[in-house]
Amino acid sequence: MNHLTRQSLTDEAYLTLLGICLWVFNSNCHFIIEMIDREHHAQSNGSWFYFIGLTAGRLAGRMNLVRSILGTEIHCLFEDLTDRRNKIIHSFPTGEMVEGYYVAMYRKNAANPYINIDKDYLEAFIRDNDTLHTLIYAKRDQIGTPQT
Repeated sequence: MNHLTRQSLTDEAYLTLLGICLWVFNSNCHFIIEMIDREHHAQSNGSWFYFIGLTAGRLAGRMNLVRSILGTEIHCLFEDLTDRRNKIIHSFPTGEMVEGYYVAMYRKNAANPYINIDKDYLEAFIRDNDTLHTLIYAKRDQIGTPQT
């Protein structure tokens, strides 16, 4: 894999987890947009084209639309995952070795100077995205798909 860049990389399993994190989070964002846009479920006045232009943070905070259509549990989990995704995305490789691989670290504040974005953190993020997907899927079954 290192033939793609001259920069040093961490181990392949860690990089795979990073990719899976991005994939499942982005898939859930798309699923949420599908559930709240007017073309798919007539749940709002917003268009799919408008919603795909929002960042996940703006989507989560968009006039409580996610909360009002999909419920508090989905909204709160999505907000939490958005915050955790931001920690992953805005972390920096530090050269610190954990269990034989280099981890990224997120600098938070003076009271808690950093959070290790290690394999356990990434795996928990993926599992929680699976939970979110299951909740959205159940809500889709509850709401139903409009007849055309």
